[in-house]
Amino acid sequence: MFQQHETQPILQYQQRTWKQMPDGNIQPAHWETGFWRFPSVAEVEVLNAQSGGRVEVAHGTWSTIDTGFLLCLDSVLVANDPRVQQTRRVFTFQANQLRYDMQMATTAVVQLTGHLQAERKRKDDLGGGCL
Repeated sequence: MFQQHETQPILQYQQRTWKQMPDGNIQPAHWETGFWRFPSVAEVEVLNAQSGGRVEVAHGTWSTIDTGFLLCLDSVLVANDPRVQQTRRVFTFQANQLRYDMQMATTAVVQLTGHLQAERKRKDDLGGGCL
């Protein structure tokens, strides 16, 4: 969920994920909130605080691809979680699809490694559709 600031180039956002337990019940898994700032036309900075206590600042740039664009954000600060050394978030917006890939480097796995991914596709039956 995003909300635009009235007078500044800032978006406030909130992201929640859930997981299905072995018994079929759904439980909250992760919750983060923060801001997307746009220091220039091509730059994006994301500042977030997460329900587990971690705080991150990531910086990146937009680039165009075939029928959309790509946003790659690399962490410049990861705090309050000694396990996490670095993160990378890649958003691909292409045609009717949004893809999100997150990589993480930790004290146990020192190279950036796939942590999670998600994909959303536009539904044509929504009268113009929403992701």
